[in-house]
Amino acid sequence: MTSIVSSLSNTQIKALSAKTIKAFSAEDVATLSADQLKIFNKDQISALEAEDIEALDSTQLGAISTTAIAGLKPELLAALDATKIGALGNAQIAAFSATQIAALTPDQIEGLTADQIKGLNATQIGSISADDIKKFSADEVGAIGAKAIGGLKNEAIALAVNKNPYHHCVKPAGMRVKGQPDRIRS
Repeated sequence: MTSIVSSLSNTQIKALSAKTIKAFSAEDVATLSADQLKIFNKDQISALEAEDIEALDSTQLGAISTTAIAGLKPELLAALDATKIGALGNAQIAAFSATQIAALTPDQIEGLTADQIKGLNATQIGSISADDIKKFSADEVGAIGAKAIGGLKNEAIALAVNKNPYHHCVKPAGMRVKGQPDRIRS
């Protein structure tokens, strides 16, 4: 039997109750277009099940609005592999709550790109474990914004700093060290 879900209009999609969406099969969900998924709200996303989320491709996931992304409960986030996490838009990841960020597995955290990390705030960064921060590449550590860096716990800061083997030699831009020239002369 062919799913009729893909033929629903925008008005019909908006009117779908959480109970109706919960009754969708994973095959029904997989037939939703990106345009239809753009219309979903937080409660509609929350009504999906893990196998429904698994059935969505990167384009479909990327269509979920930043307000509806809040509907991805921890059990739904668990259905996303690292590749799908990495394919989410920067604004979508930035819209995650600290609770959602904390629910990500180590593999999912590794799937985050430097651009996605750049959009995280201090609370979100603070919800990432020190062990997960330790797995960040130097580019990913460098992508943590100036305001967001304050969210790192002391243990995570030590691990992040130690990612740079030359951290003891690096003078932050604009910092003057007494007795040392501002520029290295050759």
